[in-house]
Amino acid sequence: MSSPNVDFLGRCAKSRPRFAKHVVGPAPTDPFDFQIWSMSGGHLLILEILANIYSQLDTIPPAEEQNFALFCLFGMQFIEHHHHLEETVIFPMMEPEFTTNVLAEHATFSGALHELDKYLKSVLAVKQGAKNGQVIPIVGQAKVPFSASTIKRYMETMIDPLFTHLEHELEWLAPENIRASGLSKARLDQINAKAEEHIQNEMDISLLVFGTRHVRPESYFPPLPWFLAKILVPWVFWWKDRKLWKFLPKSFVPIEP
Repeated sequence: MSSPNVDFLGRCAKSRPRFAKHVVGPAPTDPFDFQIWSMSGGHLLILEILANIYSQLDTIPPAEEQNFALFCLFGMQFIEHHHHLEETVIFPMMEPEFTTNVLAEHATFSGALHELDKYLKSVLAVKQGAKNGQVIPIVGQAKVPFSASTIKRYMETMIDPLFTHLEHELEWLAPENIRASGLSKARLDQINAKAEEHIQNEMDISLLVFGTRHVRPESYFPPLPWFLAKILVPWVFWWKDRKLWKFLPKSFVPIEP
């Protein structure tokens, strides 16, 4: 796999304001406005996760390679869960009134994403657990050496098609487009409830910590209950994979207009 000529962090800087502008206020109560708010928040999280991982790849000491590989795997699993949710819940439930080419666009970057997920699991010698963010050691399997350059190549391969797709989704989900499709408020409420159910059932608590600690200070997404955000995440869920949290962002790159 050759490495494309990509300014990875520059590509993040280009998309960051496009995602951030929709989540600088609280969650809308109107479900037609909520779709772009929620999707933008998820996209901004994906961007900050990728930027954070990429910016640290050349700084990881050998003693921390296994921990950082798991941290990277959390990032890929967060992104995979986001797109799995779109393919199995959000966009199918909007049909037939509201249609997109989401599957075709996912195919433009999913190969590199899945190969990176597979590579990180081989570095850790683990297999997938029941939920995203859970892995099971494979007894007797040799670990593949950690390679920052290999991770970079996969990330650089997927960054442009991924962000191009994320930008397209926000265009699709403009409130006026959803209203024009004829989708009802009741259906949108059902979609939101089903998406929340899937997140609760398919995402490990460590992935919740991982995701929420990549939230920019300007962002109101995700709309977590106070007790979950202020008590459970920082004081209970935090401890399970605390060896990884040294890699969380200490600060965020300013958003350029």
